[in-house]
Amino acid sequence: MRKKYTIFVFWVFSVVSAMAQQRMLAVTYFTELESEIRVEVAGPGVDEALQRFIEANVPKTEHIKRYNLLIQQGAKSNFSLERESGHTELPSYQKSGNIELFEDPAGGYNIDDVPNLYLDLDKHEQLSQRNFFGKKLVVRESIRPMNWEIGSETKEILGKVCTKATIKFPDHSATDSETIYTAWFCKEIPAVFGPNGFYGLPGLILQIESVYDETITAIKIEYLSKKVPIEPPKGQVVSAEQFEKMFNEKLEELKSRSESDFSDWEIKH
Repeated sequence: MRKKYTIFVFWVFSVVSAMAQQRMLAVTYFTELESEIRVEVAGPGVDEALQRFIEANVPKTEHIKRYNLLIQQGAKSNFSLERESGHTELPSYQKSGNIELFEDPAGGYNIDDVPNLYLDLDKHEQLSQRNFFGKKLVVRESIRPMNWEIGSETKEILGKVCTKATIKFPDHSATDSETIYTAWFCKEIPAVFGPNGFYGLPGLILQIESVYDETITAIKIEYLSKKVPIEPPKGQVVSAEQFEKMFNEKLEELKSRSESDFSDWEIKH
């Protein structure tokens, strides 16, 4: 028992020392996806004329290209949105006969929209920036070790041999269901992070695949000669519980607005 304890301490010390000695790493990731535009109309008396007007002015899909940057060193990382193109701009205002459409000036909310995500493994916390109806919030959450299953399958990404690993998360949109993510990590590069807040593998994660046909892949890896501050996002900090409460309250507000009598039409996607 004493021998086992000594080996464990040495292993932890070795991992911490290796992370502390890591060079600063910058990784650019690319995602290409096609998303469906769903339209909700709030207002009284929806008729065929309005439906035809919507179909003529709002496309059904958009093709998005997204570039993200991961800066990481030791136990800290920052994953941020660098550039995104392909989003469909809905008309801010249009009129046809007695039908008026305008986009909500407060903006909408996408629960997956996280332009900046910061991880600190020493503090066991994640800080994610959310654009919540025109307001910048930073959601603070505790993180735990990820339960990866590492396989033997390999493939090359950017000329590097990568090993396959999978992880399962509960799917809250369906009862008794799980979402599976596949990661491809490079043992040659001693970094524990990857895109979209994934971490915990013995090597840099170069690709993440999901069942939703969204694949994010590293297209550039570089070691930085000058240090770049790895800092959490700025904004009003709230807990995950506070954020969930705010989100549910906003949903109730939108629901009550949609049931009231508007003088104009409102279109959202």
